[in-house]
Amino acid sequence: KAELGCTDIAPAQIFSTDQWCPGEENTIGFSSTTPVVDFEWEFPEGWDAQVNFSTVNLTAGSSGGEIELTTTNACGLTANSQLTVQVLPEVQAISGLDFPDGICSNVSFDISILEAQAGVEYDCSWPSDWDVQELGTVLSVTNPESSGTVSISAENDCGVAPDYEESITVLEAPDLTFELQESVCDNETLTLSAIPEGGVFSGEGVSGTTFNPLMLSGESVE
Repeated sequence: KAELGCTDIAPAQIFSTDQWCPGEENTIGFSSTTPVVDFEWEFPEGWDAQVNFSTVNLTAGSSGGEIELTTTNACGLTANSQLTVQVLPEVQAISGLDFPDGICSNVSFDISILEAQAGVEYDCSWPSDWDVQELGTVLSVTNPESSGTVSISAENDCGVAPDYEESITVLEAPDLTFELQESVCDNETLTLSAIPEGGVFSGEGVSGTTFNPLMLSGESVE
C-alpha cells in the first residue's frame, strides 16, 4: 500500500445546495484531495439520480434526508461523506382570513391568515386610511373608519401563490337615542331601552336592561 501511495484516503467534498424544491432538477458533484478509483452514491428516498462519473443529474423528491458518498482508492480504502438536504414546502394557496363579525368603526381587531405556512413570506396590503401593525401573519387594526379590501400574497424560494383578496365591512357606530324617563324614585327600578336596539347597557346599578337607583353612587348609565 505504501508503494501505491495510498496509505490513507480523505473524505470527498460534495458540491450541492442543501435546500431544494420538490421536483427541482440540478447537477451535483464531488472532489477529492486523494485519488479515487470507485465511488457509490446514496440519496434520500424518492429522489431520482442519473450518475455520470463524478457528477449526478439529480431530481429532488418530496422530502429531504442525507446524500451519502463512499469513495474508494486503489488500495481498497474507503471514506464516507454526507450532506444533509432539505426540501422546502411548495407554497399553498391562501385559504382565507380570520377576523371578527360585525366590526364597528370604533373597535380594534385582528386579522390572521388561516393555515399560514412556515417558511413562507407573506406580503399584505390594506386600505390607506387604516392604522395597521403587522405582527407576523397577524394584522392588528386600530379603530378603522371605513370598509376596505385586504390583499395577501405568499411566496418562498419554490414559488408564488395566487394573490388572495377579501373585503372587510366596517359598520359605522349608530347615533344612539335613549328612551328613558328623566327621574325615578329611589324605591323604583327602571327598564332601560334605546334606539337602535341590540346594545348592552352598563354602569353602576344596571343589570341587563334594569336600572336600580339604590345601587347608584353618582355615576351615569352608559
